[in-house]
Amino acid sequence: MTSQGRLLKVFCLAALFAGIGSLVYGVVLAVGNFADIDAWVTTGEGLLSSVLGVRTAILANVPSNTAKIKSKYLIAALAAIAVIAYLAYSRANVQIPQLALAAIVCVIVLAGFFIASSIVKEQLRK
Repeated sequence: MTSQGRLLKVFCLAALFAGIGSLVYGVVLAVGNFADIDAWVTTGEGLLSSVLGVRTAILANVPSNTAKIKSKYLIAALAAIAVIAYLAYSRANVQIPQLALAAIVCVIVLAGFFIASSIVKEQLRK
């Protein structure tokens, strides 16, 4: 595995752990107030990031799967940006850790997307 492949694998696992953190925080908020949509948005983002992290970590073992990882990260990046925009828009019940976790997930996913893009470009040159 190349150094870029290892770095991509690290970002896949980072997306998994950031997603687990966001998922746990969202569930804790949802238990306190079951009707709070912001808690469910955080939970959904955590679930998406966790599933993405597990799936892409498995795919990252084979270098030819990088294009699939890139497309999955693009979808997750758009979802994370949408969550950040929603949480920033509905500032009534939003707590700082919710925005921080959403931003962390977004940064990890975007970094993984750019790493996957560079690997795909390098594969196309060969």
